[in-house]
Amino acid sequence: MTLEKEQITLNNEVSLHKSKLQEYTQHNATFKEKFSKQEERLTEMQALLKERSDAFEGEALARKRLQEESESMKRKIDENVKKSQIAPGDSEAAKQAAQYLKLLKCPACDVNFKSHVILRCMHVFCKSCMDKQMEYRQRKCPTCRENFGAKDVKEIYL
Repeated sequence: MTLEKEQITLNNEVSLHKSKLQEYTQHNATFKEKFSKQEERLTEMQALLKERSDAFEGEALARKRLQEESESMKRKIDENVKKSQIAPGDSEAAKQAAQYLKLLKCPACDVNFKSHVILRCMHVFCKSCMDKQMEYRQRKCPTCRENFGAKDVKEIYL
């Protein structure tokens, strides 16, 4: 009887252990499934991280190139400004060119080039200023106020 009781308790314990083993096996399978999902997620995140860090490095390199190009352009601008400030001959030439251009412009309007002369006083004006003087019958030279007639105005070629 004691052997039978012992056997029954042992059988009960074995069945209890078997049920616990099944339960732990199910938990193990669940944990393995969760683990594999987490490994997949980790792999995806690592790929995404690599992709983004590559993109970041590319943008940083592009930004560095643009900064270098900007600095180079600034240096060129500074050099050109220095060259334009250093070359006094060029500014004198520009001043002379402006003076010669002023000599060719009409003194009355300072817009058009001289094209007609008043023969009485030899002052030179543009055609539009001479036409205005003739139209308004103000037959006096705009510079010296000497009287002139329509026959005293002649076209010249400079």
